[in-house]
Amino acid sequence: MKKTIIYCTALLAMGLVSCDDKSDLGIMQTNPQDTPMNADGVTVSLVAPVADGVVNLENNKGAVIPVMSYSVDETFPAGATMEFDMEIAKDDSFANPISLQLVPIEGQTNTYGIEASAWDEAFRNLLGKSPEAKANNVRIAAYINQGMQHIRVGGDDTWFGVKALTVTPVDLHISVESAYYLVGSINNWDFSTAVKFEHSDKSQYDDPVFTLALDIPANFETDGYWWKIVPESAFVAQDWNGLFGTRTNGDNATEGVLYENGEAGCLKVAGQYLFTINMLDCTYSVTQAIPMLYTPGGGNGWKFETGWLNTWDFANYFGFVHLNGDFKVTDRPEWGGFEWGAGEEAGTLKLGGGNISGMENGLYWMNVNIGTLTYTTKAIESISVIGGFPDNNWVSDFVELNPTDDILVWTADINFADANIEWKFRTNGGWEAPNLGNAFDKLENDGGNLKAPGVGSYTLTLDLRTIPYKCSFVEK
Repeated sequence: MKKTIIYCTALLAMGLVSCDDKSDLGIMQTNPQDTPMNADGVTVSLVAPVADGVVNLENNKGAVIPVMSYSVDETFPAGATMEFDMEIAKDDSFANPISLQLVPIEGQTNTYGIEASAWDEAFRNLLGKSPEAKANNVRIAAYINQGMQHIRVGGDDTWFGVKALTVTPVDLHISVESAYYLVGSINNWDFSTAVKFEHSDKSQYDDPVFTLALDIPANFETDGYWWKIVPESAFVAQDWNGLFGTRTNGDNATEGVLYENGEAGCLKVAGQYLFTINMLDCTYSVTQAIPMLYTPGGGNGWKFETGWLNTWDFANYFGFVHLNGDFKVTDRPEWGGFEWGAGEEAGTLKLGGGNISGMENGLYWMNVNIGTLTYTTKAIESISVIGGFPDNNWVSDFVELNPTDDILVWTADINFADANIEWKFRTNGGWEAPNLGNAFDKLENDGGNLKAPGVGSYTLTLDLRTIPYKCSFVEK
């Protein structure tokens, strides 16, 4: 019998249930006990500041943060040593955690901690560069080392010190303001009317990308379309100091570095563009605006005839799509252009990424932001008509439409008792996006009320296959 087998048998007799090579096997189960916790003769207790639930890495730069202490009983193997890993995650699901090895704290018996710099790096990899305090969930795996053996205490499902913490990261002293504006040819250099860039609802440190759609007329090609970037603080103070620009005056590059108190940039090609700035990297790019996006995938047979996404600002795109399994996002109704696939995290896109997967067969309202490379989908369970109908008068849905097999054409029989009735389409029985109005041949989200086609009974058809969306009536 091999010595390793004999040794594992002996350890099993003592209650140490796993012989492995430090593999947690990706198992996410946690033990609910708070510290102290005992398993296989090993007791682990969290210590301050972790035990208190508040950790400030900014105040402990260059130090080792105490995390835990341990003790063992008489069943602990003679001559063995302990080793501990701490998993750090965004939440208590411990999905996609970062594992860091704890180190002994000098001068403190059986007490282990983690270098503030290592914890800070993990924090930023999980939660971004924001200096704000955020939740970190931690748990500890314990190992016994003896000779060539490395044993997980209690087995792969055993975790010590499961704890939710509030952690303040090290302040990188990178100033990213909450808003930025464009001043120059876009508003005749009128500082008070500088045009605001679009931004997501995330912290500007977690998402430092701002976007603005530009329409450069042909008459600017000679003299140029001049610009500078105005931070929120300067805009509020109406102060020309601190604006961002290019290194040299009149730089006509469509991408480059932004310089604080820099010179004015100058674009000289007419057309529609998306101006994108990353204020964490202090970079800018001006790219040709994409008029529409497409969503080839399992719902439309990987074709481009349906599933179009419209835009008003060349950054945010939206529309109805039939999804069924995998899909991608493209910038043109054919392969060979820009193709975005799945990003590193759910809800993110990556240029050239693999297929986005996991969508159940159905109709969805999709939003895509090509500046932040993010997307959202909302399942559409119902489409109905609501309006000023007798005995109803905008209180509830008047009639519900039924979908065809491709889920992009919906029909219903409807009666208009009055030619002056106003009405709209809405989804999922509520007013959250999308709801459709404006005109029969150009339905728009949040558009104005529609008017009855006339007095009488009709078969109403709503066509969501292409943009603009349309509705039509056949009198019965």
